Amino acid sequence: MTLAKFYGVSTDYLLGLTENKKHPNADLADLHLSDAMIDLLKSGKINIRLLYEMAAHKDFVKLLADIKIYVDGITSMQVQNLNAYVNLARDTIEKKEKESTNNALSHSTLGR
Repeated sequence: MTLAKFYGVSTDYLLGLTENKKHPNADLADLHLSDAMIDLLKSGKINIRLLYEMAAHKDFVKLLADIKIYVDGITSMQVQNLNAYVNLARDTIEKKEKESTNNALSHSTLGR
């Protein structure tokens, strides 16, 4: 017990009975995992070690924010807004160019 306290882990962890250093008897309900997520984790279809490494990474919250932006379509809305602005600017430039061309043609026609 003294070693567990010293290292800040559970005795079960020291004895190799669990991989959880501090929460050997963590209630699954506390994790708020859906049945589908539990089934996925138990299925072996994904690399759980890699999932852990990702979740433990200092920038994981940033990754989740980026994913949320993508999933929520925020980037596509921003791109659509930018495209609308570009289209407006293009239309304005084309209109000015057309007016300029028409003015130049009418001046050259008037000079004849």
